[in-house]
Amino acid sequence: MIPIAYLLDTWAWIDHLKNNNPAVSLILRGNEPVFTSVVTLTEIFILSQRGGGREQGERAVRFISEGSRILPVTPEIAIRAGTYEKKKFAGGIADRLIRATSENNNLLLVTGDQHFKGLAGVQYLGKK
Repeated sequence: MIPIAYLLDTWAWIDHLKNNNPAVSLILRGNEPVFTSVVTLTEIFILSQRGGGREQGERAVRFISEGSRILPVTPEIAIRAGTYEKKKFAGGIADRLIRATSENNNLLLVTGDQHFKGLAGVQYLGKK
């Protein structure tokens, strides 16, 4: 059996933090490595501090940093993100960087974001 490692995107973390998503909880309790893009930390901070101030944003980022390994955006990831055609992938820059991070590191991207639905290498948790 080939080991699996996961990259949780912003949607997965938010759904876990707000709703304790059972699929995300299972991944976090498992033995497989869990990673997060540094881009997700920015998105999480912005969204969390909107609802509860800077302290809540920092708490959310700390929680994610303690629960996963944070991956940087490298030049290779930046270039790969820039190759995705808009008509084939409608995600913005953050989504492109997260997707490229998962692909460059051979990680299964866990998300419920519609931009990723149906793509190879994605475990889609959103509405069918």
